[in-house]
Amino acid sequence: MGTRFMLTQECGMHQKAKEISLEATVEDTICSEKIDGLPGRWLKNAAAVKLAKVSRPSFLRAFSSGLRIKSMIDIPIFKLLLGGLKQRGVQDLARQAVSISGLKIAIDDGDLETGVLPMSQAIGLMKDIPTCKEVIERIVAEAQQWLEAAKEKMAS
Repeated sequence: MGTRFMLTQECGMHQKAKEISLEATVEDTICSEKIDGLPGRWLKNAAAVKLAKVSRPSFLRAFSSGLRIKSMIDIPIFKLLLGGLKQRGVQDLARQAVSISGLKIAIDDGDLETGVLPMSQAIGLMKDIPTCKEVIERIVAEAQQWLEAAKEKMAS
């Protein structure tokens, strides 16, 4: 559902990133846990492929990304480090720091050459940028159709 709502008029993601996403097919994603330390699917671009191949980010890159995150969320660096260490460990914390920088580049600037963007394979089915209201109305209408179809099958 995140991918569907990412491609709505209300989403603050850069228009260029939305347009590139609309052109993607179901085969234009990769699955990797190395990009941010968690298993996930990402738009297949040069940046995501490169991050997916890196066994561990460099200390310097992870540290500089961590400092940017610290300033974005206004939290002391030791709390950021302790929270990350409690969750998944130093390597995953470093990956998350690097991926957040890539996310910011993609979402804010629309730069999908150096930025990364999480998305599901369902991206290949999306061909428009509706409002959130339209998405919800479509979901409800589709669910009602499935329920009616199920009722008919059970009745026969």
